[in-house]
Amino acid sequence: MLSPGKNIHLIPYEPKDWDLLYRWFYSGKYKEFFRDIDRAPTSEYFQQYANFRNGSAFLVKTNEDFKTVGMVVVYEFKATTSQAHFAMLIDEQFQKTLLGLETIYLTMKYLFEDLGLRKMVIEILASNNDFVRYMEMYSVPIEATLLQEAKIDGFIQNVFRFSVFRDFGDKIIKRIGEKIYAS
Repeated sequence: MLSPGKNIHLIPYEPKDWDLLYRWFYSGKYKEFFRDIDRAPTSEYFQQYANFRNGSAFLVKTNEDFKTVGMVVVYEFKATTSQAHFAMLIDEQFQKTLLGLETIYLTMKYLFEDLGLRKMVIEILASNNDFVRYMEMYSVPIEATLLQEAKIDGFIQNVFRFSVFRDFGDKIIKRIGEKIYAS
């Protein structure tokens, strides 16, 4: 388990947790998170999910009642350039709360402080206006626009690739930490 936050902690995803992914995938509500899955996945697929992403996956659990509120995947680790991609799913009933922000906070601390990475990459659909505004609020720069990169509901979409370097990440960690721990 990673260092706990104020309200949540991240625990390693295990094959026995496959039913959570199965439920999220087949709900149809988290298509952006699962956009790279090109077939109807089975329970066996979800049991090995973290291995397919060439990285690590963590469940987001509340400290108070150990309820699962989401998932974080850190993937495509590149040791030579000290970077990794980051993806997050927060269950619909916990969205628009500070739990998503605290998840980002704990993940960034893990990547930059615990792993000592130099760069974190976040790729989101250009059409995801809420998350794009959120990235703009924290002044996270767009590194690139990946044209026709994702297919959602039969439509090809562009993806914004955001990059957070460690020095800038440290500032975001501080800013988010002040917001979370001030409440």
